[in-house]
Amino acid sequence: MPAPEPKLEPTRDPVPGFAHEVLALYAHALSDVHFPDLDLGRLSSCRDAVCAAQLAVEHHEAELQAARAQLQEQLDRLTACSERALAYARVFAGDNTQLQERIAQIGSRPITAPSAAREPQKRKRRGKSTVDAQLFGAAEGLQPMAATESAA
Repeated sequence: MPAPEPKLEPTRDPVPGFAHEVLALYAHALSDVHFPDLDLGRLSSCRDAVCAAQLAVEHHEAELQAARAQLQEQLDRLTACSERALAYARVFAGDNTQLQERIAQIGSRPITAPSAAREPQKRKRRGKSTVDAQLFGAAEGLQPMAATESAA
């Protein structure tokens, strides 16, 4: 007989305190009460779905963290290769002053991390345009719809 799989619990409890209190109420005082679409079983099922979703989030976060670590390793490897290639280029340039100047420009550029190089822009709210003002009652001479219908 195979051993049952252990039930995985999320590291962070995603169930709100309110839901815990309602579940406790139905588990003890209202355990035998069944409404047409709601009872302890339904509440427990909803709680289990929330916990499963939290487990999925935690799994994806762990994968993302691992992917970021792998990206950093690859960035470090690329930087090391680039530094070595630049050193070879310096030796190869020899007496070629034009190539030496170009190589010197590469080495003098500030080094920035990919995430620091491009920060997200903040979204700005647009001001009201004159068309908006006209559409929403800022124009002179507009009357409510009921007043114009009764005048006709």
